[in-house]
Order: sequence, then structure tokens, then C-alpha cells
Amino acid sequence: MKLSIQVLHNNQCTFWRSDWALLESLIKEGKIDADFEEVLIDTDEKAKQYRFFGSPQVNINGVDVDPMAAQMTNFHWTGCRPYFYKNQTYDYAPEAMIMEAVGRLK
Repeated sequence: MKLSIQVLHNNQCTFWRSDWALLESLIKEGKIDADFEEVLIDTDEKAKQYRFFGSPQVNINGVDVDPMAAQMTNFHWTGCRPYFYKNQTYDYAPEAMIMEAVGRLK
């Protein structure tokens, strides 16, 4: 099944480009089968629509790759977002987190 992946970002935080490059590589290497698109979040209304609380955000089939995101309720279009994964902090979603989400959301 081909996945639908969105890389959401605002214009304040450029770390989304790292996730974009990572996804391009994963697709090229055949690790995932997906179409992906970039979505610019530039209003609080869009942030609420996409459940966006900071840049970057990676959604697979409409679900954030970070399981902790389900607990978030303060959606806004500004700011960068850290990722916490296996006792480390990242500026963008790490590959292992994305691959775990692919397994969960297929």
C-alpha cells in the first residue's frame, strides 16, 4: 500500500528540509513506498486544521509520526518543534521514528 506523507512546516524553521531530504532518500532506497508533499502552515486556522504545533511535522496517512503528538491541544503556526526519541532530542523527526510510524500506520 502506498503511503501518503506530508511534511508540514512554517516559514520560521528550516529543519523541515532535513525531513524532506530524509524522506526522498528513504523512497529512493525503496525503504518506503509513498507519495509526499510539502504543506506550508502560515495561519493558526491551518495549524488547527492539521493539528500542527511546530515545525517540522511529518504526517503519514494523516497521523503525526510522533506518538506523543496525540496529546497536544495547543495548535499554532509559529515556532520550531523538537522531537524526543529514545532519550535524545532532535530538530526534526529521526529516521527510526519515521520507520516505526510506517510500521504502525500501514
